[in-house]
Amino acid sequence: MFKIKLRHIPIFTAIALMLLQYSPVKADVFLYTDPDYDFVFSVPDTWTRQTAVASLTQARFVAPVPADHAYCEVSANKDARFTIYPEHLMGKVMQENFDSAFWEAEISNRFINPALTKTRIIAGLDKAAATMAQLEYDLILEENKAPVRMYATMLVSVYGDTRYTMTCGAKHDSYHVWGDLFGSVFSSMTLANRYHVVPTGYYRNFLADKKHPIPHARLGDIMK
Repeated sequence: MFKIKLRHIPIFTAIALMLLQYSPVKADVFLYTDPDYDFVFSVPDTWTRQTAVASLTQARFVAPVPADHAYCEVSANKDARFTIYPEHLMGKVMQENFDSAFWEAEISNRFINPALTKTRIIAGLDKAAATMAQLEYDLILEENKAPVRMYATMLVSVYGDTRYTMTCGAKHDSYHVWGDLFGSVFSSMTLANRYHVVPTGYYRNFLADKKHPIPHARLGDIMK
């Protein structure tokens, strides 16, 4: 039987300590649940919640690196214009109503000196169809001082009767440091179900019924 000699123990102990030192550490997250609009998303637990500036912002969290001005926020508001459409057509609805022209108007209303750099008309936010934009804008911290140039990614989605807008941004020169983390925050967004999993609900599949054409009156016919 192989025996470990006493003089070998310090070597194994040192190796174990090295492996422990470089083993990955599981990061903890804070799970935010919105009581008004039934959505959930997560951020690192080192981030802090900040008072929202915009009236529609439900939650805003900032990173613990003040110089980078990194943040993520979610705004929500009722938008029942498209509730008549079934879920499978919402991608088309988003494509036609939340295109580049929409984004140009949106960022002009929300930011100072904005510049749209990229749009993606077909995107997703959890289970909902969405469109995406990336932009630059100025963040003014103090009067009479040069603004901080920021870079941000935004997703907008209408799901059910609610429009959700999710934004993550940081100082322009530091955005690349936070990009992967921002992607994780976007991916964590979970929306409460608004559509039945079966298109016909709890009814039989009447969509498979035989089609019966409805006769139309000819021009000049008298309808009784």
